[in-house]
Amino acid sequence: MPIEAAAAREKARACCNNPKLLITYLWFTTLVFGFMYSLAAIVAAVNNNGTGVSSQKSLGFVGIWALFLVIGLSVGGTLVMRKYQTPVAVGFFVGVVIMMSFQMFSLFILFAGAAYLEIQLEETKITKEVSVSSNVAGSVFSFFMFVLYMVFAVVVIKHRNVIIKEGVSLEPGISVDKTPAMPASAPSPKVVRTDLEVGKSLAPPVSVRIMSGFQIETIKAGDGVNFPKAGDTVRVHYVGTLTNGSKFDSSRDRGRPFEFKLGAGQVIRGWDEGVAKLSKGQIAKLTLPHEYAYGERGYPPIIPAKATLIFEVELISFSS
Repeated sequence: MPIEAAAAREKARACCNNPKLLITYLWFTTLVFGFMYSLAAIVAAVNNNGTGVSSQKSLGFVGIWALFLVIGLSVGGTLVMRKYQTPVAVGFFVGVVIMMSFQMFSLFILFAGAAYLEIQLEETKITKEVSVSSNVAGSVFSFFMFVLYMVFAVVVIKHRNVIIKEGVSLEPGISVDKTPAMPASAPSPKVVRTDLEVGKSLAPPVSVRIMSGFQIETIKAGDGVNFPKAGDTVRVHYVGTLTNGSKFDSSRDRGRPFEFKLGAGQVIRGWDEGVAKLSKGQIAKLTLPHEYAYGERGYPPIIPAKATLIFEVELISFSS
């Protein structure tokens, strides 16, 4: 039992350190509770069909209206995170989630008040039309939805770049723990088996440079004059693979370059140091030992522990 508890704590810690998993699990939790809230709202609407002080039809209508809002937010939010990851869409989505959170808090107050009135009326024998259970359920699930939506909104605001850049698929620019070799936040590349025929770009290199700890192989020479410096925003295309040929991430597959601020710790150490050695237009293969990638722990189950990674990187442009 202690072993299982320790494993559970380790999984929870890994989830909290991984923005992608944290956002995904939180959203899945809101969907599950949203479904349960929908059932509670339907039952509450059926029971609140009278004209009494505590069982007015208006309360049932509010519950059903909130049900449709929850369904709409669930569908719309999923589309935003998986398909429409623009800054405007994500900002609008966060605003709607916060509004829904406060609305759920209002419903919690309404249902709790109705349940309290029902109890008082039942004790005084003024009415026999009681729907305490449904109102209590409505208040409980409304409170849970309030908390979930608020927590989710805070997490998304903190890690909004995760969604804006690639939805639930993160860039190679973030790592899983705070070690000297890796920055503070983390990426979530997708593992896809491939033959690496992305334009057959990993061709025999033109030249090889052995840096202090990692290797740069030039596939296509750049202009040899313009090099990015720390603080510049660089735009690159990349294909990331393991040494066994498994592709775990690719901006080329997504059809748009990846941007990051050089030297700001937004990417793994090998990227910050390696991309700075490339000139504009250069295509190179970076072979990064684990010290320059995801460290001793790796990024399970996508990147094994102490994994050497190979990135084909094209420096498209950069700006100060």
